[in-house]
Amino acid sequence: MKRKLAFLLAISALALSVAALWTQVLAPEGGKEGEKTPSLLGGLFADPELAYQEAQTLYDAGDLYGALERLGRAEENEKTESYKNLLNLCNSQAAEEHLAAAQAAVKQADYASAQAALEQVYQYQPERRTETEKLYQTCIDFQNLEDYQGPVEHIFFHPLIAYPELAFDGDAQSKGFDDYFVTVPEFKEVMRQFYENGYVLIDIHLLYEVDENGVAQKPETLMLPAGKKPLVLSIDDLNFYQYMRANGMAHGFALDENGKLVTYTDDEAGNRTYSDDNAIPPILEKFVEEHPDFSYGGQKGMICSTGYEGTLGFPTDLMDDPAYPETLAEAKAIADKLKDMGWCFASHSYGHNSPSKRSYEKIAADNDKWLKEAVPVLGETDIYVYPYGELIDVDDPKHQHMLENGFKFFCGVQSRSPYIKYRGETGVLMQRRNIDGISLKSDRLDDLLDTSAILDPCRPQ
Repeated sequence: MKRKLAFLLAISALALSVAALWTQVLAPEGGKEGEKTPSLLGGLFADPELAYQEAQTLYDAGDLYGALERLGRAEENEKTESYKNLLNLCNSQAAEEHLAAAQAAVKQADYASAQAALEQVYQYQPERRTETEKLYQTCIDFQNLEDYQGPVEHIFFHPLIAYPELAFDGDAQSKGFDDYFVTVPEFKEVMRQFYENGYVLIDIHLLYEVDENGVAQKPETLMLPAGKKPLVLSIDDLNFYQYMRANGMAHGFALDENGKLVTYTDDEAGNRTYSDDNAIPPILEKFVEEHPDFSYGGQKGMICSTGYEGTLGFPTDLMDDPAYPETLAEAKAIADKLKDMGWCFASHSYGHNSPSKRSYEKIAADNDKWLKEAVPVLGETDIYVYPYGELIDVDDPKHQHMLENGFKFFCGVQSRSPYIKYRGETGVLMQRRNIDGISLKSDRLDDLLDTSAILDPCRPQ
């Protein structure tokens, strides 16, 4: 009897031990809903793919950060190859999202938010710090603003000579290209010198504000990064005219497979080549990526467009063409891309005719055509850039017509010094300094640039 009782007691003890083992070791789930019961073996017998599977489900449902949170709670034995691959993918996507947020904040000149977003990038991918180091430092530096009180330089170019052998081939147009254009290496050196001399590209709209009466006035302050000098850059006639295409310029804009702006050029056999290195917008885009402190708020400059051969290289002047809707959509896509890159647009008239020599009726008709054909592509603008740099007197009815059509800021050409005048109800006048063969070969830019280091040896001697 004693032996039987002892045997029963032993069996009971064994059962209790098994129950305890099941509760504490073998059964990892229990307790309150959603909680893990502590396991003496740390879930040794749990499914090693559980963290990956649950995170993958969240990721597939579009919950990137939920997936990351679940991956972060994984036990050591759950960090399988599948887990690691998904973790790398999620970290990469999270970093890209925060980098995009940083870039968007830069375009709003919100450098504090951009800095915070970059720090989030480094949380997910610490190795990205090296490639974004300059941008991060710019975000820190550009939070220190001061009220700038000095002169504002405004320089302008015509489209770049991409193929000097065609521009300087000795024909009747060679002298014009030598006088009024610059080559790709010349433009790059000009940008390098302005950058080294402490300039920063700004949005021209920072130079005026429109009051409740519709009058353009000088802003109370011009807040810029401490130690920087403002630079406005504009491009005239970036329309890919036929004569330019035939004499060494690129032939038009396109978007590559990654959505980046490039130019294209067609040879005589109809073969098309693409480049991001022979027109000002893509070249400047790369320069600012390398030197983010050369642009305040991601700004690049202003494109001054005509309309008589279309807009931005597209035949938008052919409004009766059956293909016009497709043409308009393609042109607008390029214009929108340029805006996203930090460019704004101005009217350079429709036909690029002398404003001082044409009658009121012809000037009015010219402006009406620009508004009809170019605005659907470029959007509205209140900036007018005079053809040939000629000015219209503020008392001239032609100027009044421009005011009535919404233009408030006018630009001419004066190549010796910065100039801006606020003229009340008659608008603002700003003079620009041309950078071209004529100015580079003279002393007009000596206060700004070392022209001896700029002139391209391929120019005619």
